[in-house]
Amino acid sequence: MNETTTDPDGARVDRSPLWILFFLFGALLGAHAIYLMVLPSADPDHWRAFTSDPEMIAYLTDDFRASGAMQLGFAIMSMTIAGRWFRLGDR
Repeated sequence: MNETTTDPDGARVDRSPLWILFFLFGALLGAHAIYLMVLPSADPDHWRAFTSDPEMIAYLTDDFRASGAMQLGFAIMSMTIAGRWFRLGDR
């Protein structure tokens, strides 16, 4: 299942299909990040059971969107690393 090729320096490199697993983890993380960013708009009354303070609801909305954005950035970085360097067998 592993492919053996040579890198530009002439050394033998064993390729593993495990990069797909890392890529899928990044994709799942990205899906959760999008959920975090969309939740405040899709269900604005999501936090009404916990608080009715408008300032706290605005804070939670901003916090969820910011957390989702950071998580989406990490997911994109993970998928890029998996699809680019891990797929090619770089160390």
